[in-house]
Amino acid sequence: MQFKKKALAVCVLAAAFSSLLNVALWVSLANLWLFIAFLFGLFVSLPILIVAFEYGTYASVFTTVLTTFFLVFILSPVVALLISVFFFAPSMFIGWLMGLRQKGNRENITSWYPLSQIIFLLALSVISATIVIMLYLLSSSETMQHLNGFVDQLITLVHKSNFYSTESQELFEKAIRIHFVLGIASMIAVYGYLLHLGNLYFSIHFAEMLKSLKRPLDNWPTALRMPMIALVILGVSVIVGMLSKDETLTICMNIITSVLSTCFFISGLAFIHHITLGYICRIFLLIAIYVGLFTLILTPFFVMALILTGLFTTFSIIVPQAQK
Repeated sequence: MQFKKKALAVCVLAAAFSSLLNVALWVSLANLWLFIAFLFGLFVSLPILIVAFEYGTYASVFTTVLTTFFLVFILSPVVALLISVFFFAPSMFIGWLMGLRQKGNRENITSWYPLSQIIFLLALSVISATIVIMLYLLSSSETMQHLNGFVDQLITLVHKSNFYSTESQELFEKAIRIHFVLGIASMIAVYGYLLHLGNLYFSIHFAEMLKSLKRPLDNWPTALRMPMIALVILGVSVIVGMLSKDETLTICMNIITSVLSTCFFISGLAFIHHITLGYICRIFLLIAIYVGLFTLILTPFFVMALILTGLFTTFSIIVPQAQK
């Protein structure tokens, strides 16, 4: 009875804290404070994951439902539902996967569900959540009016700036109207995947500090390697996206391509971190890479190089090492 009371209290506190973080995230997005929104986004699902690590899947489901209930009254039912689909549903799924384990028959060894597979399934869950949200937004006339109004304001600013010639402005306006929704969909998908990855990383280490994490710490540089099926899905999505003439299908394929490209990008960066361990030149190489990523002229080159490196790691053999 005492344990149930403690678990209930923790779930309620976690739901309240997660609600506050989500409200702060929503306010930051409404005011276009993108960097602050990104910081809040790195922790919005952390309480739910901590509860899942400590008390199991049912407790995390209860915490999620309670958080959504709080957000319905603080924000609105629609916003609360969108947040639940985008943030909470993947987090519950990942929390459940993190607790899966199997004991060996002959030896007293516990095998945990591989973190590399969890991260790949996280990408798929974010893709699914983003597609659901984009389909809802595209079906809402009110949302499309807001998007069209935002595009009109952006085009008006370009016209007033006189930065482009008249012909270039017409080309820019046409490109914006064609690719704006695709860009928004890609940005939401990549943003969501990075935030979920950050939530998972911080929740694992925070749970380890609280002695709530039952599985051993994994080696992230080796765990971030994508499976072969990810490469196949990426190739199919690129081809279908290029050949498709249906706008909705193109958006869906663009979401898949964006998230999986980000996965391979992170995988390539993690691979470089892994293979340079113990070398004197490591710090200089990593500084050069990170500086290059934030240099606009060199950014495309470094991004493509890291994506190709991530693709290479799919075929390479890396032995994972659990951290103690």
